[in-house]
Amino acid sequence: MRAHAAFVFVSHSMSNIKLFCDRVMVLNKGKMVFIGDPEEAISVYEGMKFPEISPTEKRNEILKPQHFDKLKFNFLESYWCDIGGSKKQKFSTGEDLYFKIILNLTFTPEKLIFGIPIWSEDGCYVTGFTSNRVNGLKIKKNKKNTYILTVPNIPFTEGKYISNLSIHDGLEFLSRQENLNLSITGPARETWGIIDIQHSWSNL
Repeated sequence: MRAHAAFVFVSHSMSNIKLFCDRVMVLNKGKMVFIGDPEEAISVYEGMKFPEISPTEKRNEILKPQHFDKLKFNFLESYWCDIGGSKKQKFSTGEDLYFKIILNLTFTPEKLIFGIPIWSEDGCYVTGFTSNRVNGLKIKKNKKNTYILTVPNIPFTEGKYISNLSIHDGLEFLSRQENLNLSITGPARETWGIIDIQHSWSNL
């Protein structure tokens, strides 16, 4: 395959560059400053002068704006969990991943939609999970309703991931809140860029 094909991979993720590339070009403001071995390219890139952004500032830039419509919620709790619904943040590559949402709304929504975008710790968008493809998530107002996201056989590479939970009623924006970090361990998988991952939603 390598002898007869090539692809162009654009990334700011040094771990993915090490994993997939055998020749790297470094650009600065549209101009080439280096081309060659990946390790040398990474060294050149990391030695370049960029405006200093703290990890906290970078995280806030990705995850903002946060929002919560207090008039629409009596209660909201959400977290990564195991198959039994207990809180869990560390998973292994290939393991099944779960996310639990418990909410109590003051009204009956016309179309309740959950969305969970996922970024790598260095700020690269990876994938997203949405209930928009699901017909008929049931909900009763002024009562606690529980929903589970199931992601079988996690294909993520090892590392930490950040995410939000967004909740909509059709086009109306109800909530957008940061989730606790998701940590993946285990052997590296050759996945990169934006990927569409099989997932499902259910009511409990």
